[in-house]
Amino acid sequence: MKAVSLITGGGSTMAAAADAIISGELKDLELIAVVSSDPQVGGLEKAHKRNIPTYIVDRKALSKEVFREQLFKVLDNLNPDLVSQNGWLPMTPDPVIKRFLHHIINQHPGATDPDHSGNGFGGKGMHGSAVTCAALAYAWLTDDPNPTTESTVHHVLPQGYDHGPIISRVSMPIPPLDWSEFVGDNKRIMNTSSAMNMLLGTTEQVKADLLPIEHRNVIQVLGDFAKCVARITHRPQLIPDEQIHILYQAKELAVELFPNG
Repeated sequence: MKAVSLITGGGSTMAAAADAIISGELKDLELIAVVSSDPQVGGLEKAHKRNIPTYIVDRKALSKEVFREQLFKVLDNLNPDLVSQNGWLPMTPDPVIKRFLHHIINQHPGATDPDHSGNGFGGKGMHGSAVTCAALAYAWLTDDPNPTTESTVHHVLPQGYDHGPIISRVSMPIPPLDWSEFVGDNKRIMNTSSAMNMLLGTTEQVKADLLPIEHRNVIQVLGDFAKCVARITHRPQLIPDEQIHILYQAKELAVELFPNG
C-alpha cells in the first residue's frame, strides 16, 4: 500500500511511521511522499534524512483556490492508496477529501465525538497545545476526579475539522492536580497568575507525554490499513449536555492561551 503523509510542523509522527517501515515493524506499506503546507518546517528535513520525496504546497503564500488546485494536483499525481494527515493544520479542501474519501485519515491530540457535532475537543482552533489545554481546563472547571485526554485517529470528511468517524482512540490519564479552588470559574483562572502558570506548565507536560502514544496509535492504524482491516470505534456521548457550556468555556480559554496551537 502506498501512503502520503501531510505535515505542517516537526513531522515527528511521520518520522516514527517511516522508521517503523524501515525497521520492518510496519509491513506492506510504503511512504511514497511527504507534503508540507509550510516550506520551513522541521518535518521536511526528517523526510530528507529518510530519502522520502517531499512536496510543498504553501498555504500562506497561496490563495484558497490555488492551494486547493495545487494540493489536488500533487496528490492526484501521486495517486496514493492512503493519505495520512499528521500534524496537518490547513483545512483540507473538499475536492481532495472527496477524491480520497475513506482513504484519508487524521491524527488528533484529543477526544472527539463525531456523533455529537461540536461536543468534543476538536474543531476550529483546536490543534497542538490548545487541544491539551482545553482538556485540562475542562477537567479543572468540572473538578473531574479521573481526568483523561486521548490520541484519536479518524476519517476525514468534507466541510469541517475533526468530525469524521473515529478509527482508533487511546486514552491517557491526566496527572492529578488540586484544582478545586477554581471549579466552574474560568474568569478567575485567567486572572490568577498561579493558576495560569500551572495550566500552561501542565499543558506542555501532558502534550509531551501524549506524543509517543499518538505515534503508536497512528502506526497501528496504518498497519491495519495495509492489511485492509477497516474498523470504526464508537463511543458514548463524551460531554454531558449539562456541561456543554463548560466545554465551550474551556476551548475559548485554550485558544486564548494558545492562539497558534
